[in-house]
Amino acid sequence: MGRQLKRGRPDFAHPSWNHSLMGATALVDPGWWSGSYQALQTRVTTAFDKAASAYGKLGKHPKPPMKTKVRQWADTLDGYIRPIAYQEAAAVAQALEALAQEIGAQAAKDETAPKPAAVPKTPAAPAHGASAKGGARASGKEEEEDEGDADVSAAQMAAALGHSVATARSRPPEVKAKPPRKLTAEQQKAEDWRHKQRQMAGQCDSTIRFGAHEVTQDSVLDRLGPGPHGRVWQGRDTPANTHRRIMWSDQGDLWTDGLSHRERRDRGEYSVYLRDGAKNRFTHVSGHKLKEDPT
Repeated sequence: MGRQLKRGRPDFAHPSWNHSLMGATALVDPGWWSGSYQALQTRVTTAFDKAASAYGKLGKHPKPPMKTKVRQWADTLDGYIRPIAYQEAAAVAQALEALAQEIGAQAAKDETAPKPAAVPKTPAAPAHGASAKGGARASGKEEEEDEGDADVSAAQMAAALGHSVATARSRPPEVKAKPPRKLTAEQQKAEDWRHKQRQMAGQCDSTIRFGAHEVTQDSVLDRLGPGPHGRVWQGRDTPANTHRRIMWSDQGDLWTDGLSHRERRDRGEYSVYLRDGAKNRFTHVSGHKLKEDPT
């Protein structure tokens, strides 16, 4: 099997599942109230569990192209361990069902594949000098006393040199630690941007929906980049009073700073970045670029 999957499952903490945010849609769609949305959630989790279970039954694939394929399957499954929006749930369920079928077919092939023959173990050779020592034990008391005298003399000579023979033989060679690799200016900029994107992804994943609500201002929606975005919600990633907001749309997660503040928005003092699925990768959409962004 490939690398271990992240722990967790798709969840439905996305605000789009909250009927109080649905407005007219909740009235038009009685199924929202009758519980049909629960069946949709069950379909998503069931398909994910089947795909994850099949992934756990895969055999070892140490060489490309299957090694790459298995890693792609893991990345895809990990990408669904996040809040799933109501608008995307049906498509996610369909994708997971297809993925479960594809991984399951490969797992079935791996189970029926012939196993490599076991290599017989070669008995370990006796330690050097063991037979000679055994013969010496069988010789006589006089020879044992002679060997004992020789051992005492060797020990006395080693003590005079300041250490024992055993210590001298067992001391490992000294290994000097390599100095840390010094990054070039360009490499340091790229590393800083990777670190910033990991931080932004964590903020998207841990969004606390303090005052989460639908975004309706055209002055905000017009700055979210190419659409269609569908209905857009926003929430905070922290209870602290900041101008950073995480927005959800049909295009994906949008990390914004300053966009929700009218005066900063009017002055152009804001930043908007679109997240690439569930990855630690963001693309600048509008406003100012972050200082860590070298693109």
